[in-house]
Amino acid sequence: VVVGLGSAAFHGTLQFWGQMWDELPMVWSMLVCFYCHFTIDHPGSWTIALALFAYGGLWAVVHVHGAFTTAFQLHFVLMVLNSFYLLRSATRYYARLQYFRSGEVESDGKPGPRRQGKMFLQAYQRLRLMGLLDMWFVLVAVCFWLCDQFACSHLHNLPGGVPNPQLHAVWHLLTAASSHFGCQFLLVLRQSVKDNAPPESEWPWSFWGYMVRTRPEMKGALAKQNKAE
Repeated sequence: VVVGLGSAAFHGTLQFWGQMWDELPMVWSMLVCFYCHFTIDHPGSWTIALALFAYGGLWAVVHVHGAFTTAFQLHFVLMVLNSFYLLRSATRYYARLQYFRSGEVESDGKPGPRRQGKMFLQAYQRLRLMGLLDMWFVLVAVCFWLCDQFACSHLHNLPGGVPNPQLHAVWHLLTAASSHFGCQFLLVLRQSVKDNAPPESEWPWSFWGYMVRTRPEMKGALAKQNKAE
């Protein structure tokens, strides 16, 4: 919400204060995502929270006084790339952890007895799809942003009187979709680890997924499976 309001303020006023409210919340939201990744399988950490809070505050002070446009863009790209690494690591960790708990693999990595594998595999594939959509939406969005950034004069003078396709607006739509799937990925993952249950999500239109609460009968299902083994 803050990122959206800040973006509207900047694009509606083209003032410095609007630019700051557009760019700073983008960095802060990435830091929140980092915290969620770092604490995915254990209780929250004040140390991590304070470190990220201090970094966000320091960056805000530096950016407000310097307004480093190019530095901000490079800084944000590096944060996004780092989030991709964390997303990939979290997905692999989760698959390994939950497959082990559900008897899909033994502790030495060899195949184990398949008991609730099909149900879990489908749930895991939906979770992985959220992560992939998060990544691909933002990568395609960056391509549109680069085209708009470096070919703006050409887009204003397209042959045949074709109007400017407003690729920057497409950038905003795609990054909004990426943000949705990124947030939903973290919500589903954290809930699954917390409830010791398969990841719960709904896909009403087959391409737009979101988290749903763990069904009561599924809470602790993987722990029960471990006891049975």
